[in-house]
Amino acid sequence: MAKTNTHGSSQRKTRRPALPEQPFGQYRPGTQQQKLAQLERLGIETPLDLLLHLPRDYEDLSEVVDIRDAVAGRRQTFRGVISKVVDQGQGRQTATLYAVGDDECLLPSVRLRLTWFRQRHLSVTINEGDVVQVGGVVEDFHGRLGLTQPEFDVVEDHMGRHEPLNTGRVVPIYRLTKGMTQEWLRQQTLEALAHFKDALHRSRPGTPPGDLHRILTGIHWPETIETAHASRLELAADEVLEMQLALLARRQHREESTVRRGLSVDPEVFNGLVSRLPFPPTKAQLRCGEEIRCDLRRDGPAMNRLLQGEVGSGKTLVALGAVVDVVSAGGQTALLAPTEVLAEQHLATIEGLLQARPAPLSGPGILEAPLSGLGRPFTMALLTSSTSTAVRRSILDQLARGKVDLLIGTHAIIQDGVDIRNLELAIADEQHRFGVEQRNALRRDANYLMLTATPIPRTTQLTHYGDLDISTLDEMPDQRPPVDTHILGDDERNEAKRAVKEQVARGRQVFFVYPFIDPNSEIRAHAVTERFPKLRDRFFPNLKVDMIHGRMKAKERDKTLRAFRDGEIDVLVATSIIEVGIDVPNATVMVVDSAERFGLAQLHQLRGRVGRGEHPGVCYVMGTRGEQLSPVALSRLQALGGTTDGMALAEMDLGQRGHGDIAGTRQSGHDRMLRTGSIYTLEMLERERTLAEELHARDPDLSRPDHARLRAARARMLKLMDQVGTDH
Repeated sequence: MAKTNTHGSSQRKTRRPALPEQPFGQYRPGTQQQKLAQLERLGIETPLDLLLHLPRDYEDLSEVVDIRDAVAGRRQTFRGVISKVVDQGQGRQTATLYAVGDDECLLPSVRLRLTWFRQRHLSVTINEGDVVQVGGVVEDFHGRLGLTQPEFDVVEDHMGRHEPLNTGRVVPIYRLTKGMTQEWLRQQTLEALAHFKDALHRSRPGTPPGDLHRILTGIHWPETIETAHASRLELAADEVLEMQLALLARRQHREESTVRRGLSVDPEVFNGLVSRLPFPPTKAQLRCGEEIRCDLRRDGPAMNRLLQGEVGSGKTLVALGAVVDVVSAGGQTALLAPTEVLAEQHLATIEGLLQARPAPLSGPGILEAPLSGLGRPFTMALLTSSTSTAVRRSILDQLARGKVDLLIGTHAIIQDGVDIRNLELAIADEQHRFGVEQRNALRRDANYLMLTATPIPRTTQLTHYGDLDISTLDEMPDQRPPVDTHILGDDERNEAKRAVKEQVARGRQVFFVYPFIDPNSEIRAHAVTERFPKLRDRFFPNLKVDMIHGRMKAKERDKTLRAFRDGEIDVLVATSIIEVGIDVPNATVMVVDSAERFGLAQLHQLRGRVGRGEHPGVCYVMGTRGEQLSPVALSRLQALGGTTDGMALAEMDLGQRGHGDIAGTRQSGHDRMLRTGSIYTLEMLERERTLAEELHARDPDLSRPDHARLRAARARMLKLMDQVGTDH
């Protein structure tokens, strides 16, 4: 380990640049290409990128204690004299640390044994007699105390004294790449902080010059853990402001580029739809429908709205109301679903609501239904990759002539050759399942409506969906009893198996859900491919058991889902892929294994897949067999069993797991753009949103001289939005 100097005396003498945005190689022209490549793998191309590569964690090694006060199991830092490093073979080096001023007569029990792995350079970095500081968790090696892989600094040797870099302070822990060490990255960060002290300014208007240097120093070299957190919150507020300004700018651009004349919606056609329903719409459905109708009627930008509502809240009916509104004004509509089964399900639901029938005079594949006030039959069609050539030709012909009011389908409806002559409304169900290009191909310049069954907390609305209008279905249309949820321990797992056999004997169907497709040697959790043969051959040999997961081809998945929907499969073993897009009224049991690996919102979605018919549903939730649940994991599962409020569970999930997991991925688009991650609070988001709106209203282009840094930061954020695919 190289001797370090926190004041940067080892830095090469180069002409001091004015700004830290230059390429790293220009700032440090002698840096090896190998090191530059390592930095690039971490996304570090400039000194500013380096300073915004924030620690992933901290180790508090600030308190230096005497070797005699070493306590096993405690994180401590010691100062002492080191013996010669000994190569023990197999990549292991050891040394003994003595108290400063003591000789080898010191009792062996108060010496510290130091062990490093894969660090052969230590034999030339430290020498016998060097005074060092070492820090880490003290371990008991058969009665002798020591440290494994300790942080350390040589603080005194034959060349003199050196300031500690890795011990005696709150030490940052960074995300690294192969070939890079914590010490090297710390040294580079510290020197860059000193080098650019006078050039680090915040983008926030009204902040003093060099204030960003204070914040970054508090993050990289904090006096306490509390200091680091406070500094991160300051930086997070700046990033949230930049992101909110980017969202406002993107919304403005979209609104200016999609200016359109409002539709002349005829309310009598919607009333005709309502009169055909076997049940009255809920107040929430009518309210959301009116919000959409106002967007459609308005002159100006095209609608860009998200409709959220839990499974069974009636999103399809609200979407159908928007469809008939558009059709009453002479427009056509399209509904994009992520799977063929879900597309077929939408068609079946709407077909049932409208009592639609084949339209032989229009050609194969076209359905029609009478709709009061429209003056002609309402027409619709289903287009997927499985549609036959003859039916596809018929549908495309009628589409191009403007004779299909609603086209339902998968990505097949956005392929070349599909010409929706007068598309006025594009609807995407669970739009996060589609790529940006697919969504843009669907929406074009039409009004755009997204449907989601995932409850979206307010904080997520202000970040991931900050440039959208949001309608919320917060009322269920019927009195369907809630799914009875049981949290099972290891000794209760047979209860779920008994329930499965009992329900199948009554003609019902069952889901078994696992978090992974294949077993993972590093993560203790069950997987579909591991459990499927055991469930099929050992536990339920007399039942029809099948499997589905995301690595299967789409046609194979759809075939399995159809078979389950049609009652040809008793037990479906699956990943969480079934949380969206399958409605099987005959399914009454959901068994979720290794449930600690799922988010609460996801578990709530999964249990919503059973009990959707005339028979009540039950959900069995259990942890990984043989693994004791942590107190946090247990409390989360107990919360699931204690409430059916999806929004409350989503809020709890957000606080404990972060936005990435709410969205169904480890880290979603907007969180990847924020270097501070998702530490922002609702209060911060609302405060920064208000400030962003005020700034945008006064200076939408941020052209004022005092907004120059904020304009550059907004441009960076907009570029990142394009890169991570956050377009709605």
